Order: sequence, then structure tokens, then C-alpha cells
Amino acid sequence: MAATRPVGPAALPWAKSDRTTNSSLLLWRHMADSAAVAGLLWDEWLPRGVIRRLSADLHDEAQARRRLVWLAASHDLGKATAAFQMQVPELCEGMRGAGFDFHAFASERALLPHSLASMHLLGRWLEECHGWNREVARSYAVVPGSHHGVTPTNGELLGVPWRPTLIGEAPTWRLAQDGLAGFAAALAGVTSADFADWSRKPLGLDAQILITATVIVADWLASDSERFRYDDHRDSLDRAADAWQDVMLTPAWHPLAPPQDAATLYAERFDLPAGATPRPVQLAAVEVAWAVDRPGLMIIEAPMGEGKTEAALAAAEIFAERSGAGGCFVALPTMATSDAMFSRVRAWIDHLPAQGDARSLFLAHSKASLNKEFTELRRDSRLGAIGDDAYEPRRNRSMPSEVVIAHQWLSGRKKGPLSNFVVGTIDQILFAALRTRHLMLRHLALVGKVVIIDEVHAVDVYMSTYLERVLHWLGAYGVPTVLLSATLPSAQRKALLEAYRGGTSAAERVREKAASLPRVQEADGSSLAALLKASQSPSSVQPVEDSASPLELAGYPLITATRDPDPLVHAVPASGRATNVTLERLADDDASLLVLLRERLADGGCAVVIRNTVGRAQETMRLLENELDLEVDLRLMHSRFVAADRARNDEWLRTHFGPPGLPEQFGERRPHRAVIVATQVVEQSLDIDFDLMVTDLAPTDLLLQRIGRLHRHPRSHRPAAVAEPRCLITGVENWATAPPELEKRSAFVYGDYTLLRSLVALDSHLAGQPIALPSDIPRLVEAAFEKRAATPAAWSEAMDAARRIWKIERAEKEERAKTFLLRDIETQNGSLLGWLDRGIGDANEERGRAQVRDSEDTLEVILVQGNEEELRTLDSLPEGGGRSLPIDTEPPYASAVAAANSSTRLPGIMSKPWNIDAVIRELERNAYPGWQQSRWLSGQLVVVLDDQLRGRVGKWDLQYSRERGLEVTDSAAAKKEAP
Repeated sequence: MAATRPVGPAALPWAKSDRTTNSSLLLWRHMADSAAVAGLLWDEWLPRGVIRRLSADLHDEAQARRRLVWLAASHDLGKATAAFQMQVPELCEGMRGAGFDFHAFASERALLPHSLASMHLLGRWLEECHGWNREVARSYAVVPGSHHGVTPTNGELLGVPWRPTLIGEAPTWRLAQDGLAGFAAALAGVTSADFADWSRKPLGLDAQILITATVIVADWLASDSERFRYDDHRDSLDRAADAWQDVMLTPAWHPLAPPQDAATLYAERFDLPAGATPRPVQLAAVEVAWAVDRPGLMIIEAPMGEGKTEAALAAAEIFAERSGAGGCFVALPTMATSDAMFSRVRAWIDHLPAQGDARSLFLAHSKASLNKEFTELRRDSRLGAIGDDAYEPRRNRSMPSEVVIAHQWLSGRKKGPLSNFVVGTIDQILFAALRTRHLMLRHLALVGKVVIIDEVHAVDVYMSTYLERVLHWLGAYGVPTVLLSATLPSAQRKALLEAYRGGTSAAERVREKAASLPRVQEADGSSLAALLKASQSPSSVQPVEDSASPLELAGYPLITATRDPDPLVHAVPASGRATNVTLERLADDDASLLVLLRERLADGGCAVVIRNTVGRAQETMRLLENELDLEVDLRLMHSRFVAADRARNDEWLRTHFGPPGLPEQFGERRPHRAVIVATQVVEQSLDIDFDLMVTDLAPTDLLLQRIGRLHRHPRSHRPAAVAEPRCLITGVENWATAPPELEKRSAFVYGDYTLLRSLVALDSHLAGQPIALPSDIPRLVEAAFEKRAATPAAWSEAMDAARRIWKIERAEKEERAKTFLLRDIETQNGSLLGWLDRGIGDANEERGRAQVRDSEDTLEVILVQGNEEELRTLDSLPEGGGRSLPIDTEPPYASAVAAANSSTRLPGIMSKPWNIDAVIRELERNAYPGWQQSRWLSGQLVVVLDDQLRGRVGKWDLQYSRERGLEVTDSAAAKKEAP
């Protein structure tokens, strides 16, 4: 670090103050601290792929490092203004004596945030002192201007010079501002040759985003007043070194070269049973990962149970080694499936080659703190936090090596995704296309990893608007991405590929437009593409050639990957696992269901009944409890259980219906006779297996997902009556009409058109022809989505009407999804200015999730027991039940966590526009003052139930039970229906 401290007016402005101790930190020292931390982030933490990208437009990585450190040092330059300095009058007195003036009114301060002032001052200094043109200067200055996670707009920037009293009018201000700007450059060792070189072309948009994100992290670390004490006057390099040793951020994962033999790779990374060999799709994924010219987008389509997750993780390791990715982000549709995947990813990480460093793992969804394995990992690997009674500096200790940890500092919705490895819901990926504060951190978290998205077929038209925009940006960055699906229509596959490739092409056009010099090569004279090509291994994969349209070719399983100039489309040989499933109609009445279950389960067996709504599932559960005269293990699974019970349900499912042959503590304890009544919670990403299935009619791709849980694993002892896979379709009120009359609640969930198309696609199978799995999957999915598919003549009028409604609703969803959708990289025109304009603000998990999913904003509540004088947690909780919950004081930690484990969502009807205000008013009566002091309970809505777990909210009666979850009845409607 070339400079030690500035002189003259530049030495006087302050950056931070603590009024409780009357202490402060000078601005130049905070700039030096931030510069030192930024250097450590570059040297120790950023993934190689990010460093390569930030160095791509420069001669070498050393120059790119200087640029990052300089911009980090400059981030708070805007604090050297009257608008900021006037906040602490006693600190202004000494400055007045040195010639600084303070003529602004305190009420005007909001007109000049110090981040906006930082952009103005740095841009002015580059233009006036170094001769840069305005466009190039702004492309650099926008980084300090965005360091609070909000990007300035062009209008805001133009207004700054018109506020001289806020900037500071006396010449002393200008001396201080320019002196600190020069000090920042000196801290980074930036030379006049650097400035001359950088002035020739603007900083690219991708670099603006990634540098800003890194500067934010540097600022957060350097602003920690416990690690960077105001009374510590040592050199910033020493202060930063001690703080770094104290925080112990886990360095980026640097994967060693994986074995090029696929069988060896799978044997070393996964606990395969003795004698097992990888399946064809797993072998093909590894071959394709080596074969493509550079890692890009790979789509793996294969039947349920073919090991797509292991294939994706193996491909991710190869992609990471080739691209320099420093971790992996695995996304799934739901919290339950994310929780299940967390254990699998953790086991995979444990099998990766040793490197001597700990690896951080984060579970990214809003209920992660309630996941037992994750919380135990956080406790076991807890590095401590300043403020803890047991805290002590770690500078004489070392990070535990060769372990997976949940890093204490890398936690929360903004910092957590920066961990080396992340497992979470797909929302966490879609947030990267949502205009929200600190979005650049989301992008840094993805750019530094390989991204895997499982069950991509579950993304509806609304969510696909966000997914395709995310893929556009991932393509622009060149982030290796793997998408997994069992059932993907060719049109959707094509759209996903085009979104990724479109981002790559758009980024190249933006770079060509902005560049005034030829693209330079890397330090060793070889381009990144050449380096990657040299690292690839020979492959036996031969792409399917079809000059007309390779994406329309039949084949299943199928792997598709981006490749220049055309995608690589590789049809994978079948694994030999085949099942013929008999499909039958079942009348939608109680008697038919009872007769079926009595006959088929007389000698034992495990059946699942899948309903499309929670209400129908609860009704079925009551029916079977009262009328099914068999000794049976009867369970209900849906989303309206409290969080603790949902987790217990999911664990019970995996334990009792998982694959055979696993160790007893992880594997199956299958009941002799069982009926599981469930909603869509059993549809995806759960490796569970049933003997018999009854399911409500659903879209074809989702039906196939459900059927994938039928006879999923070979078993030698299935009872004779369920020895052959059989699925019965119900949820149709009248099969005899043309078209059949659909059950109203299912039609509300999925729409008439989608369900009728499903019936058309399945017509021959409902007439007696078995479904051959997996070979029939692509044909059935295509038939359900084929616009020109034949429709029975008697159905045409109803089908046309349903299609018109479907098209209108689809267009409305696409338009609604664009409200806070991030612009594409080309529309942004190469600058962060206005990047987040008219965004959603600082969205929390709930608000963000509501925006990226097409779901009603249902209310989440915490259920407790008691009365106005005494509350306790639910007696039925598996852990922490019956704990006292004080009202006027903060509940103890264990009680608060147990209460948070009792969260669930109210039915959508209670959140309708004509009901929600009254419901919230009713719930806000339970706003307990002591609870607002708890990070677990603050701001939560509470429903109080009596000792029989009954309660009332407005006109609704609520009943909770461990067996059926939350049941809600409109009492007014019930009275009307009473005899």
C-alpha cells in the first residue's frame, strides 16, 4: 500500500462516529481499511473464474487487482461533503477552523446521499484531473455510487452539481475531495499509466456489477468497529490482516482435476452399492461436460430415479475445474426438497478431494433456521461472533481444515449465498432477476459458482419469465449451469437454451460496442477459450447432427448443451429400467375410493392418494379415518402443517418409503400396510416409492412426476394385488360428458385447458394401453403441449373456449411478472446507472418470494396455545412443546425458536382482497411487546389456540391437529348449510 495518510484538508473529514463513546474514525483511515480488505478478498476469497472475468479487459490480473482496491478505497469519497460531515456538529468545529464551510440545512441532507456524492466526486476528479471522457469516468465512478446496493439514476447524478451547499462551497472542500481521491489511487498503487490505459474504454457492465459487489463486502468487513477499532492506530494492512484472521472467510473452492474416467469419478464421489456401475445418463453427463468447447448450459432430461442429481454434481465438478468456479449452487422447487438435497450435497462435498481448507455450506430458504441438520452444522462449526460471552479473537487459532462448516459471518439472506456451496429453493436463483437492493451480491454469488436447478419443469409461465431472464444473465457472465428435468417439452427446452445463448450473444455485442481497443489476451498469450479447449479430454460423445433443427429431434434420455455454433444434442442409451404402468379412470366419490383400497390392500401394500388441494386432502383423510375398515398406517401430508410437523412428515416419508438397501439409520422401515394422503408435496425430488397410486387429474408432465413415485425401486415382496404398477385417475366429476366434467377445485388450480389437454394426451392409455416408462415420457409431454394435437370433435367448442381463457391468463401472468423484472444486459446499455430503478426495494424473503412466484400472498402465522394471560408453544411440537412464552418480556431463546417452529400459512381465501384487511386487524391484536425484541418472533402474526387447539379469526374457525394440520371453516357459511 503506497500511501500511509493524506495531508492538509484531506486528513480532517471523519467517516464513522460512536456517540456513546464520543469516538470517531477518520475518513482516510476507513478508506485505507477498505482498500486493505479488498486486496485480501482478491488474494484469498474470490474464485478464479471471477478474477479471470474481472481481468479480461486488462493486460494482467495485477492491474485488475489494483483497479478493485482503488474503487474500494474510493467508495466513501462522498463522505467528504458538507451534507455528510454536518451530522456531528462537534466534529465540524475543527473543520470550520481549517476553512470548511457548512451552509446547508439539515433537512436537505437526504438530497445528497453520500454514495451518490461518491460517484459525482470520483467522476469529476477523473474528468478534470486525468482527462477522462464522461462516459468512461462514469463507468468507474458508478461503483462507489452503488456501494449501498442501490444504483444511481442519470437524473439524480445530473442534479448533484446544483446543490453546492451540500457538496461544500469553500475551496477547502475541493482540496479535501481531490486529495482523498488521489489518496485512494495511491493506496492501490494505481499509476498514471494505469489511468491512461483505463481511460480508453468504459468499464464493462459485468465488471461494474462484480466489482461493486466485492466493494460492498469489503465495506461491510471494514465497517466492523470491533475488528477495526477506532482507537487502533496501527497501519491498515495490519488491522486488516488481524481482522481477516478473525473472520476466517473460507477461500474459494479450487477443484482438483477430476478423474476423466466417469466410472472412477462416480465411485470416488458417491457411495454406490457394491458392484454398482453408473447409469448411461450419468456417464453421458460426464462425457458431455468434457466435450463442449467451454462450460455453458447443460440440460439433462431423464426418467425419475435415473440419478440425475449425481450426474449434475459430477458435471459441476468438471465445469468448476475448467471454468474456475469456486463453488456450487443447487436449487430445488420447495423448502422440503431443498432440505432433503442439503444432506446429499453435504455428503458429496465430504467426498471431494482434500485441499486443506474448510468449505462453507449454506441452506438458502426462509425456514433454514428450522432445519435440524443445518442448525447442528452451524452449532458444531460455530466460529463465534463478536458480542458473544465466549468470544475471543481468533488470531492465534486456525480455521478447521477439511470440514464442511456453516460460516457465522456468511449467514443471512444477503451474505449466505456467498458461501462456497449453497442449497436452496429456486426462488433464491430467481431473485437474481428481481430488481431489489443489493442485487449485485446475488450476481456475485452465482457468477462464482456452477448453478444446478432441479425439477425445472415445475417452473410455470410466470416463474419462467424470471428463470429465462436469470439464464440470460448467466449466459452473459458465462456461468456454467445444469438444468434437470424428467419431463420437458421441446418448446421449453428451446426457450431455456435460447435465453442462455441470447445472454452470451448480447454480452458480446455490448463488449464490442463499448470497446475502443482490440480484446487483449491473457498474460501467457492464450485466450480463456483456448485454455479451456486445451483442458478438455477426448470424448466418445458424438452430437446428433441435423442442420434443420437439432432441438426438435426425438430421443430420451437426452442431454443438450450449448456449443458453438449449434447446441450439442446427445441421445443417451436407455438404462434398461422399464416399467409398464396401467392407467385407469376412478369415479370421484367416496365409495369408489374405499372399495379400491379395501380390495387392493387386503393382503398389505403401500398406497398414496394425491389431491390437488389441501382441502380435498383433509376431506379424504377424514373419510379414510372413519370408513376404511383396515388396520392401516394412515398419514396426511400437505403444506398447512406447522414447520416442525412438516419437517417431521418429510423425514418420516423418506425413512419409511425410501429406496431399499440403505443403512437402517437412513433407509426404509416400510409398513406392512399404509395409505398416504398427500398434495403436491410428494410430487417432486423425493426418492420415495409406493405400490399403488390414486391421483387427481393434473397436467401431463406433473402426472408423470407423480407416477414416478409408483414402483420406483425394484422390490421382491410386493403383495400380489399391487404387484403390478397401477395408477387410477380421479378428480373428474363426470367421465361420461364430452368433454368430461372436471372437479372444480382442480380446475381452479391448473385451469380447464391444461387438464383437458392432459386427458387428450392420455386418452389411449385410459382406454387400456399401458404407459411404457420411460420411453413414452417425451411423446406424452409433447402431446400435452402440442398446439395442433387432435381434439375429439365433441370437445372442440369447450376446448376452444378453454384455450382462449388460457391464452389471456398466460399473457396476463407474463405481463405481471415484468413489474420488477431486471432488464436484459443489452437494454441496460453498458452502465449500472438506473439498473435498479423502480425496483422492489430492500425485499425480504417473503416479499421477494411473492414476486417471483405466481402465488397468492397468503398470510404466515405462528400458532401458540393459551389465553390472554398465559401463552405457551404447541404441546404437540416434537421439540420444545409446552414452553412458556412471556408476553411483556422477550421470550427465552429456546421458547422463541420453538414458537418459530410453529409457523404455517392460512388458506388463500383469508388473504383475498375482500378479507385480508379484516384478518390482519384481528391478528394484530396479538402484537405482544416482548416479542418485538426477539429476532425469531418480531413482526410475526400470531394465532392463539385453546387447549383443544381451536381458535377463531374473524368469521373463520380454526382447528389444528398433528394428524390433519390446520383446518379452517367459514362459520357463517357453515351456519347457512346447517339443517
